[in-house]
Amino acid sequence: MVNEAEAQQVRAIFGLFRKTRSMETTLEELNCREWKTKSWITAQGVRCGGALFTEGTLTRLLTNELYTGWVVYKGKRYRGEHLAIVDSRQWKTVQEIFRRRMPKRRKERNKHGALLKGVLYCGGCAQPMRHTYTSTRQRRYRYYACLSPQGQCRNRVPAPLIEASVLQRLEVLARNRSLAGKLVKTCVGQTVASPELVAQLSTLIDRVTYQRSTGRVVLRLRTKRGPSHVTK
Repeated sequence: MVNEAEAQQVRAIFGLFRKTRSMETTLEELNCREWKTKSWITAQGVRCGGALFTEGTLTRLLTNELYTGWVVYKGKRYRGEHLAIVDSRQWKTVQEIFRRRMPKRRKERNKHGALLKGVLYCGGCAQPMRHTYTSTRQRRYRYYACLSPQGQCRNRVPAPLIEASVLQRLEVLARNRSLAGKLVKTCVGQTVASPELVAQLSTLIDRVTYQRSTGRVVLRLRTKRGPSHVTK
């Protein structure tokens, strides 16, 4: 059964993104309205969702074909038993905006200085973890969130916490300690990493894996003989 209040909010979000054609502008407006993601309680009594929208949760909402009355399973589309919330015309327009504009945006921008951009992966499902943020009227909170489809994995970690952890271990364990040391010193006190800094880090680190349940971080460093694993 469709919750009409939630359905109206979903349609409004699709309409807002269609009008602005911008993730950042849409997010700012949603946060100003203090609109939050769908909330529910699990069988174990744990409340989930009900948070301000982020780039990750907004992307999942705008690309979720369930809202059109269809279900996607193993790459195939099936007509669902539920009613459509978003009409097909609105859906197709939004997906076209994503196809034309989003790839360019991801390629050319690292506006918020994500130090681990492109190297951080989820330890639960092996999907990349994207840098995103939540804003309040006072400040912005940066973090990395898993990109698993349809929100199947909710692995996330505060960006300053894991960036500091990786840098501390890197300075001790990297073979090129001179470069690693310079990177650490450059990062101290910085909240936004420059593109040059991110590029330098990628010459030392091949992959970082974060496991939320245990707090375990695995660094795969670049070496002449191949990757080596260092575990924290």
